[in-house]
Amino acid sequence: MIVKPIECAIATYIAEHVMLRKNGYPYSVNASLLDREIVDPVNILELVMFVEEHFGLNVEEDELNAQNFDSVAGIARYVQQKQRNKDWLAGEG
Repeated sequence: MIVKPIECAIATYIAEHVMLRKNGYPYSVNASLLDREIVDPVNILELVMFVEEHFGLNVEEDELNAQNFDSVAGIARYVQQKQRNKDWLAGEG
């Protein structure tokens, strides 16, 4: 699976709904959302809800960490891994 479309969807969501920008996400996909103060605790919850709804995933409480949710690239990797696990589990049954 290609990560770029996932990164694009996440960056667009952050730009438009968190940063309230219409001209795109201005940072590298590896930029820290927390260090750059792009998101706050409320925005993180909204971002988790977006990930769950847009990608059809369930984010577990123990998966809510900086490794998974501190950058667009990190969120995209997390989504990709969850989708792979979901596809693998669906193929078992």
